Amino acid sequence: MAAAREKDEECIPTSYSKHDSPEIRFPFWLKGYHPIHCGYPGFDLSCTPHSKYPVLELPNFVNVFVNNIDYKSQTVHISELDGCFPLRLPNLNLSASPFRFLTYFPSSDHDFSFINCSQPLQNSFDVYWNVACRSDHSHQVYVMYTIFSPKLSCTKMYNISLPAEICNDYNRFDIIGLEWIKSICGNCEA
Repeated sequence: MAAAREKDEECIPTSYSKHDSPEIRFPFWLKGYHPIHCGYPGFDLSCTPHSKYPVLELPNFVNVFVNNIDYKSQTVHISELDGCFPLRLPNLNLSASPFRFLTYFPSSDHDFSFINCSQPLQNSFDVYWNVACRSDHSHQVYVMYTIFSPKLSCTKMYNISLPAEICNDYNRFDIIGLEWIKSICGNCEA
């Protein structure tokens, strides 16, 4: 009985910081604070100096801040360490993690192209979305559906398949929602 109580005390929920940090509890666990048995693989969070949020390592060494965890809906909102997700998207492969993109409508992924343009594009039909965090005075980066052809003043950087909701407004592309599969957690939250 005492051993079970000690095990429960090892897994006591914690917060990463005093301000706006999510509570960390099962299935998540904080490295250096909780033993490994306090959470599931792939749900381990770590600390980083001078940050108010814990860090989650996704496959291919894509590290993100965890801004919010909703245990009831089994969702997590993440932000990129340097504030620009499009830099990391080509390396992100969620199929090797317990997470998937949070989508609000039943939809399949769509193919998008990232393009680099030497001058700003006129966007009269919402074909292109500016990626502000990748653009500067010398070039503009846009995301567009792959079925459209880029303008002659643009070069294709890469293609990627994502839920449409994620690409609809890259000007605000600072926080992304992920969800974890309910069967992983069982009866964690009701």
